[in-house]
Amino acid sequence: MKIEKGTKNRAVIYFFYDRQGVVDRYVSYMLREMKKCARDIYVVVNGTLTEAGRRAFQEFTGCVWERENEGLDVGAYKYALKKIGWEKLGEYDELVMMNHTIMGPVFALQEMFDGMGRRDLDFWGANIYYKVDFDPYGIIDCGYIREHLQSHFIVARRTLFGSEDYRRYWDDLPKITTYKESVAYHETYFTNHFAELGYKWQAYAQWDGLEEYGEYPLLKMPAELMKRTRCPFFKRRSFMHDYDDFLHSTYGEPTVKLMKFLREETDYDVDMIWENILRCENQADIKKCMNLNYVVSSRESEDMSELFHKKKVALIYHF
Repeated sequence: MKIEKGTKNRAVIYFFYDRQGVVDRYVSYMLREMKKCARDIYVVVNGTLTEAGRRAFQEFTGCVWERENEGLDVGAYKYALKKIGWEKLGEYDELVMMNHTIMGPVFALQEMFDGMGRRDLDFWGANIYYKVDFDPYGIIDCGYIREHLQSHFIVARRTLFGSEDYRRYWDDLPKITTYKESVAYHETYFTNHFAELGYKWQAYAQWDGLEEYGEYPLLKMPAELMKRTRCPFFKRRSFMHDYDDFLHSTYGEPTVKLMKFLREETDYDVDMIWENILRCENQADIKKCMNLNYVVSSRESEDMSELFHKKKVALIYHF
């Protein structure tokens, strides 16, 4: 199935979670840009929003559903599908499932939708995660991580979401209680499951040989990926990821290069990143990922007495 250029006949299910119920500007910016490409947006929240957070979402949709914080993303998507109903979904050409773990867009989203619309596909995603020859969770049915579309942004076309196969998939998904179950039973399974049933898929941000750079291009080489493929998204995780994992396959530079690219080569307001991560994340993790190391000059003022006379408090902060 191909999609007409410029169409907005798509539905977006946006999954959101914030332990404080706060909706930061990066989320509003994402949905404002998505609204340019979508007919309807549905927001499903695991947990409770602040009043300001609720108003932020209501700028883009009248459908904001707050539910118990259970089932992670899988539970939220199942809930939204049931609330919308299969009959209503049948009105759309595409169904987008996306979540708060990505930031952006850096490039116009219509560019991506039009580019993928020319391809005869049943489903597609923004990003690919390559095969890993073992199962870090110990519960994946095949014993390893399959090549798959990352679940932060997956688009199904009517040829897929209108099928009995798709409905059965969601009906049969087991109850999800942990992150590793979400990855094992849904994210790493979804793509292969429908591919084996004969449905056609592709990733947007991809080129031949990309897998040689590692299993997780969007996290390990985001700046180059965006430059070469015009991928509009980057991971929020880039700014607080386990730094030891970065060092397994990089020199520890991915987030530094990402921020440099965003500042110097895009119009994306990086203050939106800082507003969120400083509120939510451990500062030591942020410091490591962004290599915020500085050499302080050993020089001191020739006459410190005047300074001591004027200042009443000296603060020495070791980090």
